[in-house]
This record gives sequence, C-alpha cells and structure tokens, in this order.
Amino acid sequence: MEKLIQSRRVQTPISDESEEEEEKDSLTEQLKKHNLSGTSQRSNSCIMLPPDEKDTPMRLSRAQSAELSQSTTNMSTPTSVKKKSRRRRILMKVNTNKARSEIDVLRLCFATLGWKESLGLEEDAQIVWFGLGPSDTEILKAVSQSTQKVNRFPGMTEMARKRDLCQVLNRYRRIFPKEFNFYPKTWLLPDESSQLESEMNPKKTYIVKPSAGCQGDGIYLVKRYKDIQQLKNGFQRSQNYVVQQYLTTPLLIDGKKFDLRLYVFVTSMDPLICFICTEGMGRFCTENYEKPSSSNMHKVFMHLTNYSLNKNNENFVATEDADNGDEGSKRTLTSVLESIRQLGHDTTTIWNNIRDVVTKTMIAISPILANHYNALFPEDEAQARCFHLIGFDLMIDSKLRPWLLEINANPSLRIDMQKEVSTGVFENLPSPLDQMIKETALCEALKMVTKSPEELSALDEFEHYQRLSPPTSSSYEQYLFFDQAREVYEHFTGVKGPGQMNSARFSRFARFANKLSTVCSGSRLVPADFDIIFKNLTRKTERVYLTLTDFFDFIVLLAARTNPERYESTPAEAIQELVDDLYELIEKVPAQ
Repeated sequence: MEKLIQSRRVQTPISDESEEEEEKDSLTEQLKKHNLSGTSQRSNSCIMLPPDEKDTPMRLSRAQSAELSQSTTNMSTPTSVKKKSRRRRILMKVNTNKARSEIDVLRLCFATLGWKESLGLEEDAQIVWFGLGPSDTEILKAVSQSTQKVNRFPGMTEMARKRDLCQVLNRYRRIFPKEFNFYPKTWLLPDESSQLESEMNPKKTYIVKPSAGCQGDGIYLVKRYKDIQQLKNGFQRSQNYVVQQYLTTPLLIDGKKFDLRLYVFVTSMDPLICFICTEGMGRFCTENYEKPSSSNMHKVFMHLTNYSLNKNNENFVATEDADNGDEGSKRTLTSVLESIRQLGHDTTTIWNNIRDVVTKTMIAISPILANHYNALFPEDEAQARCFHLIGFDLMIDSKLRPWLLEINANPSLRIDMQKEVSTGVFENLPSPLDQMIKETALCEALKMVTKSPEELSALDEFEHYQRLSPPTSSSYEQYLFFDQAREVYEHFTGVKGPGQMNSARFSRFARFANKLSTVCSGSRLVPADFDIIFKNLTRKTERVYLTLTDFFDFIVLLAARTNPERYESTPAEAIQELVDDLYELIEKVPAQ
C-alpha cells in the first residue's frame, strides 16, 4: 500500500535511442504473434461532432494535443516522455471514427505509445474504437478481420444499467447473503413495488435512481413509499428504476462526502482476466455532509457526489495543478487513501476489501458477458477480440467498509473542465488532474492490448495495474456454478446467434435433466412441472424464450424444488450439486 500511495504517476522516460529501439522491437515481436502489424497511412484530421451532442468535448487537433502534452511535462504527468516521433515506427493503428469525448486523451496516448490514429476504413486498423456502446451488429461490422480488436465487450452497456446489475447481484446475495453484502439493499421498480412498500421503514432513507440514468439525472431521496414520484405519475413499461437504501454514515474527509471512481481493465470473460488501476479519482460533494432530514434531503450538493452536478456549485474547487491532487473537489485516489491513512486507518485493508468487491462483481457479471461474446464470436476460443475499460464507483462508510454503487460501461475520459471565466460565462479548459489520472489508466491499458492471452494470464501486475485474483483461486471458486450453468445453457441452445432457449430447446433439456440422480432424489418433477416453470418465467419477462439470466433463475428454482432441505440450509451447495450433474449432460447429450 505504501507503494500504491507513493507512486502517483507513471514515469516512462526514454534514456536513449537504443533503449527505445529495444522496446519497439520487443513490442513488434509480440504484435507478430497476433498478426497485428499495419502500415497503411491515412488522414488524421479530427471529425467534429454535432454541436447539440450532450457530451461534445473540447476537441484538440493533433498539434494542440502535442502542445498540451508538452506544456504539462513540467508537472510530471504520468506519461510525459521526450518526443522522438520521427524515429518511432507505427506499432498499432486505431480507427477513431466513432470516438467521442475521449479523443483528446486517446491522442495523448497515441503520441506516447507511437501508435497511429486512423480515420479511414475500419478494416485497415488493428483496433476499432467506439465512444459509446455499440450494438452487436455494429461490433461485427467494425471488426470484420479476425485479427482486429474492439474496445467494447458485447452486452456490457446493458449489464452496466443499474437494474440489470442489481438483478444479477441480488441473485448472488440470496445464495451468499454475507459474501455479497457489499452493495446497498435494492428493489427493482416497477416489478418489486409491492415488496418495497411492505419493507420501507420511515426511519430510514432511500435513494431513487433511473436504471439507465447517468450524471445524477433523476436521482432523489425519499423516506416514504408515497413520495416516490413515479408512483404518482404511473410507470411506463419502458421506465425502470431502482430504489436503494441510502448510506447515511459515509466516511468524511474535510467534512464532505465522497466516492471513488476506479478503473478496471478487462481483456477476457472466459477465462475472466481483469486488472484494477491503482490510480483513480475521488469525487467530493461541495457542501458539508449532514444525515438526511426533511430539511436537507433536497440538497444535491450535500448528498450526491456526481461531478456533473457539483461543478455548478459556487463552492466547487477545480484542481488546476496535477501536483495538488490532494486538494479540491476532485482528487487522486492515492491522495484520498493517504488522507484516510493520516486519519489513523489501515489503507492496505481498505484496498484489499475494494479489490474483493470488484472481483466478486466481475465474477457475477462475467457469465452473461461471456455468453454475449460467444454468440458474437463463436469461433474465438481465446476471447481475444475485445477489451474494455470499466468504471467502478464505490463509497467507503464510517466503518471503513467499501460499498459498490454502480459500474459504468462508458466512464468519462474527458480531460477538460468547465470554468466560469466571468459572470455567467463558462469555458472548457484543460484539466491537468483529469489528464494525469485518465492518461495513466488508458495508456497502460492500451499497452496490455498488445499482449497475448497467455501473457496476460501470467501477469500479476503491470505498471499501475494489479491483476485481480483469478476466479478459480480458492477464495472465489465457490461462486463459479453459474458459469458452469452458462456452458450447459450454450450446449442446449448453441452459441451462434442470440442463444435463446425457446420452448422446444427447453423441453429437450428438461427431458434429459429429469433423468439425473440429483433431480430424481428429491420430489421428482414430471414434464408438466418443467412446462409450468418455463411459462412462469417467460410470463414475467413477456418473452417466449429463456435468456441466460432466466435460465439461472430456473436453476435456483430447480435446486430448491428437488432438494428443499439442503437448499434451505446451504443453498450454494444444493445449487452446486445440481449444476455438477447438469454439467455432465454436455458430454452425454449432443450439442444443439
């Protein structure tokens, strides 16, 4: 942890030309393994986005990006290097046609790595970059060549929505109530409205969030069920909200509430390979915190840490010097941990607990994302076509316990800030703190893209990134039965296409599953029972097939039905025993 706190920046000096050439030769050899070399030369002019786009960035030309990088060299930014662009060979070409507000930090990374930006045809680049979550069709169209990579895992945008994430985590918490008690108690609206009404306690505070919302939009606090605005207006079917128990005792620094934005880099879902960056961001409220009451629940600058909200407060303090990352309304993760250490707390334990939360979350969501990937790239057993930089938002309470708030499939990589230069007049200016943090996270992640799956599996750490414990380690292997269940699901549905288990495929699966000793040992189910379960699950979702998520619910129901006593006492063991038997069907029954 001392190393974590002290190493606030990446230093990548190039002492002489021979050292640089040695590094380039090494990387070139690695790229040859993947057939990822490229020499096509295309224009690097910047495509401007329409002015009405919500997150239209401050666009920098290549010359401006170079000037910004040079001007911040004196601040010891993490990737400041002596420029030897004329002697560098192009190692990777990245198509940035669909890049958005992250284009400026991307160009800084390209300059550091010696990579080439391409605005030509997507098939001419080794990496295709998407600024927003693309559809599966867009991903397939973009990476038509088998050696191309894309910076998005299919399905991640949907999984990062609050409702989808909480649905997955709630399933795990029902099975592992202690181990998965790292996020606030959550209800999904409108489906769980009745349950929420019966469980709400007026002495507690709750926070209402739109499932697909971002930047603090539509978030508010309530104490009573009747105060939920959507109940008054009536839910539309397309409107999904989550209601969570509000964390009323956060750890405070300088009297203010804060959360942490962490960066997690994922290179494979099966097997799960992911790394956590040891540098991130602390985002502070701009008013001193008080426990929620009827007189202050409306004060967003006190209760919500979102930068998009707090930047509008006159108390917001912009950090204009990256060397002062321990001051202001935005701070570096390492400086926040140092402040906590100075309060007399054990930051090593806090960091390890944060790693544990992130690892369990990734284990929970990876089976569904692996299924999305296999449906899109059924022939790619190495899972080497995608990578993803995910934003994890956590909060630490007064007992030093980290809580997961949400994950972000599209974390902001903007390196500018909005500043009021005169009354009512705002201007976007470079933000050295944002550049330092985000260039560190992105540049080092891009370096790992050039490594093979085997090399990534062997890494324990890489510069500012630490490898999260593999799920197969003894600490986490007990949570893997849903990943085994995924393989059963794919066996009976096929992974080409959407992988839907319709009634015919489910009946075929049920016919074989009903002969297993695990199923037979309890109250044996007849085909009609399977049909009823199938209809009940599809009726809830208004679909005519079971998704992988629905199939997981079926597995839980089947374990409870066939072995009720064991499920009541140790649900995880009952499910694991059932899944082990179902897994044998992969060898006994021909694939779909």
